[in-house]
Amino acid sequence: MTNEGFNNQTGIDRKAGFIYGGNQWNCGTWMDKMGSNDKANNKGYLATLRDGSAIDLIALARTIISWIIQMNKQGYYPYNSIDTTSLNSEDKIRISFEKEFWIDQTNSSKYVNRKQIYKDTINSTWKWTDFQLRPNFLITAVVAPEMFDKTHIWLALKQVEQILLGKLVIMLMMMSRMIINEHMVLIIIIVQNGYYIRAKLYWSKQQNDPLIVEQTRKYLEEIVSAHMELILSNDWKGLLELTNANGKLCSHSYSVQAWSSATLLDALYDLTQCLN
Repeated sequence: MTNEGFNNQTGIDRKAGFIYGGNQWNCGTWMDKMGSNDKANNKGYLATLRDGSAIDLIALARTIISWIIQMNKQGYYPYNSIDTTSLNSEDKIRISFEKEFWIDQTNSSKYVNRKQIYKDTINSTWKWTDFQLRPNFLITAVVAPEMFDKTHIWLALKQVEQILLGKLVIMLMMMSRMIINEHMVLIIIIVQNGYYIRAKLYWSKQQNDPLIVEQTRKYLEEIVSAHMELILSNDWKGLLELTNANGKLCSHSYSVQAWSSATLLDALYDLTQCLN
């Protein structure tokens, strides 16, 4: 990362309650991919910019705030300022979330390339990157489900299935808006369907239709079965870090990656609870 990447502003949007930070040179979240090759002339350039307010980080922040409020009520976090500061932040995030992140059919922004999805970020440097369909909202849908409208999230999950989801993998972003030029090279697939499985299962239950729940459970079990086949065929008995397009082998990928396996374990736990 270049020097410019370290010179950025971070803070909290006092109106919406969203945390923000970063700039176009800053690798600020787990999905920012930084170029590092002088010969390829991509050193210091981000292929997948996520500055501004990232949807997954907002969910984590709200979850922590909610936890602190509960700890305060139970006497484990005895600071009086919690009564106003945290309660206000929690309410602001809850009220602002759907309004700021959901892209409905009436949205006329020139940056919109797909509707009925959740934005990936708010107030990014490049603006259009806010409107990308990316899988980070799946984390939010599991960690902070209380922020979502159940109809909206169900529609967004269908978009993921049509555009991002593969047999074993999930794309980092939709292909129609990929940035690949002389500065940026991007491997686009990660073997990490765990949060999708968990989100799909949870929100199927919120649709108030037993048939949807049963159909979803069977569908997700098929996805898990494909993962188990991969695990059994892997000498490391785990899941790959990532692949190239269409699930093809990437020679630069780790043979096994903790987050790929860990998110699947969480998904298996949720499925087991559903069966019980």
